[in-house]
Amino acid sequence: MKAAAIVSAIVLLSQLVQGSPQTVSSTSKYLKNEDPIAVQRILDNIGPNLGAKAGIVVASPSTEDPNYFYTWTRDGALTMKSLVERLIAENDVSLIPTIENYIKVQLTLQHIDNLSGNFSDLSGLGEPKFMVNATEFTGDWGRPQRDGPALRATALVAYGKYAQKHNNKKFVTESLWPVLKNDLDYVTKYWNLTGFDLWEETSGSSFFTISASHRALFEGFSFASSLGHGNSSYLTQAKNILCYLQSFWDSDANVINADIANGKLLRDLDSGTTVGIIHGFDSEAGCDSTTFQPCSDRALAHHYALVNSFRNYYPVNNGKSSNEAVALGRYIHDVYYNGNPWYLTTLAAAEQLYDAIYVWKKQGRLEITTISESFFNQFGSVSVGTYKSSSSTYKKIVSAVSTYADGFVDMVAKYTPADGRLHEQFSGWNGTSVSAKDLTWSYASLMTAKAARDGKVPDSWGAKKVSAPKGKCSPGPVHVVSNDIISVKFVATDSELTGFGSTSIYVVGSIPELGSWSTSAAILLQGEPDTYGVYSATIKLPPSTSFEYKYIEKLNCPQAAVEWEDYPGGGNREGTTPKSGSLTLPTATFEHSDS
Repeated sequence: MKAAAIVSAIVLLSQLVQGSPQTVSSTSKYLKNEDPIAVQRILDNIGPNLGAKAGIVVASPSTEDPNYFYTWTRDGALTMKSLVERLIAENDVSLIPTIENYIKVQLTLQHIDNLSGNFSDLSGLGEPKFMVNATEFTGDWGRPQRDGPALRATALVAYGKYAQKHNNKKFVTESLWPVLKNDLDYVTKYWNLTGFDLWEETSGSSFFTISASHRALFEGFSFASSLGHGNSSYLTQAKNILCYLQSFWDSDANVINADIANGKLLRDLDSGTTVGIIHGFDSEAGCDSTTFQPCSDRALAHHYALVNSFRNYYPVNNGKSSNEAVALGRYIHDVYYNGNPWYLTTLAAAEQLYDAIYVWKKQGRLEITTISESFFNQFGSVSVGTYKSSSSTYKKIVSAVSTYADGFVDMVAKYTPADGRLHEQFSGWNGTSVSAKDLTWSYASLMTAKAARDGKVPDSWGAKKVSAPKGKCSPGPVHVVSNDIISVKFVATDSELTGFGSTSIYVVGSIPELGSWSTSAAILLQGEPDTYGVYSATIKLPPSTSFEYKYIEKLNCPQAAVEWEDYPGGGNREGTTPKSGSLTLPTATFEHSDS
């Protein structure tokens, strides 16, 4: 082998090492090369390709360190929304079967009773993730998470509009609308209850979730009306949500707070807010600050503060000047996998600016306010005012912001392995790939960032028609849902049991944790040690919850009849859990009916 060939082979081998920085000649070249890889990896992570049920979006093939081999409602919805947008922008009809399979399986997931709730009152739609075979995930987790139904509704509306336009109304009415209605009803009913944020760490009200909820109900009302299912409560609650959304803006600090609860700040600067901003993008809405459009002064002020918080945070950002792009994580002081930069958060910073540039060019001007002037002054001293596209200031700013936006993509490109495969994170110390491999959400973010840069923006969702809250608006109380659990002990006695295991006592009740009156889901009571005829079970229930319950006996054989306790008066037993602590219910004597 010639020396030159040996050198080439060594270089190629070094590029194939996971995490090795990739030399990229330009942002355009990187995105052009990476885009088809991203699309294929997304499709590889959906359905039977990974042993999942058809339509199930798997978060990652990674099954350990960490195990992301689940389907998250949020991740799946954002991914599917990106595929719908690609279908529309590229006329890639090959994506239709994947999209429709996704929609069909969501109805199955919605009907699964789970640890977040059940379908009868729609509370179960707040469950964040499921097994890839479309069954319940029963492990401990941050639940409920209320962003999933809102995000899924947005993805469904986008495809519903496309399907109607292309003469597929039957699918919309028979398959899509039932799923969409459940999601819209869930958001309408539960938006003002706290839940976990998109990072699944903080329980409160998050800008990301509230913003997504507003969009879902506002455009959902319009789409439902087109189907003859207009529900005024969707629009009423959308207005209430928009009112509450304004409370995330901190005019003193010039930032959008990420998470709040009971009027208290839980987290201020967070990349999840940027993800929320680009999800709410509507190219027809201009730079509206009420809906926090990407080019609004509020959104740009947030961008400026967020990026600066990371500017000197990671070693990979060292040496960057004050107006150069840097790698972004979720938030500073993050400890998950040592708190590294994420591909999707860094790409989101770029996408917000691409969206802003699109609108500036569309409207032929840009505006600098006292709120956004710090952002613009990164690129040279400018004054507050409006600058038309014909002005030198406008041209200078747009050129500088374009270069700045490309810089975030270039950071991602630099730390993309030679095979183009994106993990969840890359090391803030040396840029090597970290955490879950082939993260579906990372690929979806790459795809939407490229589309934004290319000026292929999503269809309008009607944000231009949104009316800003007048004066001091009243969204109604936002209720804090406690994440505490109460240990409740159920005790029953029956001296007539044989003691040989032929018959067992169960408790069943009115709430999901007690089986929702389903005898097949009743909870078995175990015999108390050294106490003949006494049986008990300790069950975890939510605090401050009233419930009804009753004891039953079953023969331990298939298809056996169930005998209900003969409770005095023929009614049900009742109980209420305390706000904290534990509860032992009065001992019940199982009395048999004469029949």
